[in-house]
Amino acid sequence: MDATKALSPLPEADWRPNTEGMFTLSADAYHKAPGLSQSMLKLAYRSPSHVRQAQLMPKEPTEDMRLGTLIDLALTEPMCFDNALYVQPETYGPDKKPWHNGANECKEWVKAHSGRTIITTAEMKQIEDMQKQFLGDEWGWQFHTRAIKQAAVFVRDEETGLLLKGRYDFILPHDEETIVADLKKISRDENGDFAQTAGRFLYPLQADFYTMLLERHLERMMDHPPRVHFLNGTILDVRPHLVSWFEPCVNDMALCRSIWKKGLRNYAEAEQTGVFAKIVPFHLPNWTIKQYE
Repeated sequence: MDATKALSPLPEADWRPNTEGMFTLSADAYHKAPGLSQSMLKLAYRSPSHVRQAQLMPKEPTEDMRLGTLIDLALTEPMCFDNALYVQPETYGPDKKPWHNGANECKEWVKAHSGRTIITTAEMKQIEDMQKQFLGDEWGWQFHTRAIKQAAVFVRDEETGLLLKGRYDFILPHDEETIVADLKKISRDENGDFAQTAGRFLYPLQADFYTMLLERHLERMMDHPPRVHFLNGTILDVRPHLVSWFEPCVNDMALCRSIWKKGLRNYAEAEQTGVFAKIVPFHLPNWTIKQYE
């Protein structure tokens, strides 16, 4: 079996809970599916109760997160993008008054279009400009035309027996080296120092976890699996919407591996004992101590 066949996801209709494999799942189906993701393991590193809290009381998405999700959908699943939203008119009524959410006619329009996400004309233009810039990028065009997009991978950890999962933006199969890419929308400030942003959100942890997950899947499917190479992609949320690609440092990935593996062991222990709450030590930041010196 070659890499292309090994990395051909099964349709969502064939997916069953707690099953290993690679599937085409919607974002909603993936998030509801059993399994520990890299973001959950980051929480479990602090304590397993943090995972339970996030599951029971998920945070409401901010406006920036909402727009980021739509941008991600437009760049990775353009066919689904058009069916996911409505564009709010700029005016209303026969007199073409500027749109006002307090007006009854505007409220009625919003109510009639409540089945999808509603965005403004300016937001739609921003997303279209970002699409154009991404497709004009060499790597962006390759991922758009050749990559497997938004595939979910499920693998059972041999040490703990727990099911792990990840959903990939892009997978570019090759028998010698398969390339995985994750795309982030970033602001102008974040673009100026991506290393700081990567450190704050532990992007190398995602890189290491996703690399491991796909390698385990390929080992199950192939006698001689290819190497997996991870890339971080960024696209600027303001014009000219620059697209950049970064290769995570191997040492940073190794350091982050200890974090997600400790989170995995913490969660496995909690599953076995039924005790999810733990006493977690904390340290005051230096500035709080200095003000009393």
